[in-house]
Amino acid sequence: MSTETPAIKMDELLKRLFHLSKKPLINLLNALYDDYLDETAQVDYGSTEFIRDDLVKSIADTFINISFGKTIYRYHIEFQTTHDKNIVIRMFRYGFEKAKETLDLTDLTRPVEMEFPNKNKDTQTGNTALPGTGS
Repeated sequence: MSTETPAIKMDELLKRLFHLSKKPLINLLNALYDDYLDETAQVDYGSTEFIRDDLVKSIADTFINISFGKTIYRYHIEFQTTHDKNIVIRMFRYGFEKAKETLDLTDLTRPVEMEFPNKNKDTQTGNTALPGTGS
């Protein structure tokens, strides 16, 4: 007998759907983010686990990297199936941790720029759209 709640099972199902096939994934990202990714682009899934400063492990839902030519498009998608007033903070923290991974500190004479994953979208039921996403 499973002790998982239906919301947790739904989150896991949604995560798996994003890993099934490249073509529908790219079409979905194009639709969600109004991008023009080519179906021949390379898809890579980034690590979703982070150890916070207080040594607590956090796990994001999905980070997707799309490589086309010399350009890498980075996406962060969280699946929220129940109301969570802290989703915006969690998404910022996950995005910040991912931005730290790609941070280039080789030349500190230049300004340091952090590259956050592409616009955070929240695929959900129950919460309203995230501020600043244009949705």
